[in-house]
Amino acid sequence: MDKIAKEYRKLKEDHPEEILLYQVGIFYRIMFEDAGKAAAATGLKLLMQGEVSEPYEICGFPTSGLDKYVGKLARAGFSAAICNQEKDEDGQIRREVVEFVRLSKNRTEQNRTEQNRTEQNRTEQNRTEQNRTEQNRTEQNRTEQG
Repeated sequence: MDKIAKEYRKLKEDHPEEILLYQVGIFYRIMFEDAGKAAAATGLKLLMQGEVSEPYEICGFPTSGLDKYVGKLARAGFSAAICNQEKDEDGQIRREVVEFVRLSKNRTEQNRTEQNRTEQNRTEQNRTEQNRTEQNRTEQNRTEQG
């Protein structure tokens, strides 16, 4: 395993419940078990990396896509831990988790409730429209017969 993968594993131990978004240059990488979950939730392409004897899954996106992909993860019910890289005074790159993003369970439930209401409204509108159409046909039939 390379240095980046080892550091990712170490940070992941401290944040086991979140999808870890790990900045490497101008990209965020997601590795190991998180990669499969993130790829399924966001549509990112899943790749294999590492040695033939120790392959692991990765996916990623440019830093400019952070809001987009964090939003997709949150809407899919995942929490994200954002690990940014910075250079210290000696020019050494260090990384640390600087932000957590998650939707509260109440907010997720609110979204589901709103979706249910919208679906109920559509169903009710369809029924009302069908009833009107049926009433119009009945009236037309009466007019034609009488």
